[in-house]
Amino acid sequence: MQQFKGMSFIKVFVPTLVIGLSIAFVAQAHRVASDPEQTMYPTYSMSTADFARLVDAF
Repeated sequence: MQQFKGMSFIKVFVPTLVIGLSIAFVAQAHRVASDPEQTMYPTYSMSTADFARLVDAF
């Protein structure tokens, strides 16, 4: 039972992570395209905070 719970956690977590990273990447690309002066660092730290919130949700 413990192994099954772990498997279902991975099955839910991995697609969520992939979708989240895809959205973050597209948002970052759009932001950089619309504002060339903006560096990637603020976007990166913001997505890191979002990732921490996602982990806290679990």
